Amino acid sequence: MTARNRDPRWRLVTVLGFSTVLSLSGDLTLYAILPVNAGGLLLTLGQIGILLSANRFVRLISNPLTGFLLDRGRRRPVYLSGLLLGTLSTLMYALTHQFWVLLIGRLLWGLAWSLINVGGNTMIVDSTQPSDRGRYLGILTLMLSLGLALNPLIGGFLADAAGFQPTMLICALLTGAGFFLSLLLLPETHPRTADTRPLEASLDAPSEPNFRLEHWSSSLKNFQLPSLQREIWLAILLTFVTFFAGNGLIMATVGRFLTIEFGQSIAFGEALIGMTALTGIVLGARALLIALAAPLSGAFSDRRKSRWPVVLFSLALGTLGMFALGGLPPLPALLVGITLVSLCEGALLTVLPAIVGDGAPEALRGRAMGLTFMAGDLGAALAPLLVYSLLALIPLRTVYLATGGAFSLCLVLMMIGISGFKISDINHK
Repeated sequence: MTARNRDPRWRLVTVLGFSTVLSLSGDLTLYAILPVNAGGLLLTLGQIGILLSANRFVRLISNPLTGFLLDRGRRRPVYLSGLLLGTLSTLMYALTHQFWVLLIGRLLWGLAWSLINVGGNTMIVDSTQPSDRGRYLGILTLMLSLGLALNPLIGGFLADAAGFQPTMLICALLTGAGFFLSLLLLPETHPRTADTRPLEASLDAPSEPNFRLEHWSSSLKNFQLPSLQREIWLAILLTFVTFFAGNGLIMATVGRFLTIEFGQSIAFGEALIGMTALTGIVLGARALLIALAAPLSGAFSDRRKSRWPVVLFSLALGTLGMFALGGLPPLPALLVGITLVSLCEGALLTVLPAIVGDGAPEALRGRAMGLTFMAGDLGAALAPLLVYSLLALIPLRTVYLATGGAFSLCLVLMMIGISGFKISDINHK
């Protein structure tokens, strides 16, 4: 057995990665289907915007509450509950394509993803140190990105071949498989005491946190968020911008962009590929680029005295990518824009949680991660809702240009902040 196979951190990140990828199958397939097949599913563009945003608005509440649960109790049951609830929500998509049923399913999925995402990232932070945290968060992001690549690609082709409801049933079965994988193999990571025991002990022997009612009541009344330091709040703000541009704007509109610029199908040689399948291909390529950037940026930031140079470089890539999507001819816009924005996402989705994990006190770790992903979900929720509401008034490319302006503003503010206030990573040695 190799040293890597004996390392419990590899076991943890592998189980979390596979289970989370399987849980995303239904959600990501919807992004390939809904923007292209609104008419076939008897949904309006406004309803599509609501469906693609509803799960994220739920997470504005459920993310910080999940962080509270993680800080006061064991991590493993929270994560498993999310997988089980995700299976139920995907089954609802398979029952019907009526708007109100889909909406309820999306709301349930929002709660499920809070439990899965905040729980999984907190477990990685529990099990790592600042010297290797970026590496393992990057590996988790890599695995999720491979899922982002495969799920919409396979889902798009399945939907074209078998239809909406059979495809959703298959996705529900995959999510259920992820639940049973974690049920059998996922360890507990909650620290036993304030000065955490060695990782091997904490993984192999589940903790027994204090569940007394007064501790729950005291923590719920005082989330102690003001004690989080400035660098953490800056990382949370940048998480909002990153999710708005990528998981919100790009994922929700790439199908519309392709339809507007290329029509309902495109010919490759003698083959004719429908826009649903092509949307899946583009979303898959985006995810592969994220997978490429995530572990490299995480490992690079671990080796430096500060993670912020990686953040600055990533914001520069995002700025150029959004301007390319808004200003270049269709094919170059697609190739250059998606490539640069995706590389930006891969780096920031890894480095920003690492900055939060480095600086958050152990007692506030779950709440800090919950707040981080709450900010991300706020950005991701606002993007499709705003864009699909405004498409009748302004072109999609104008939205891309405006987002590029927001990236450039963040880049300028970051440079001023670093030079004027000498921002440095907390506990990153």
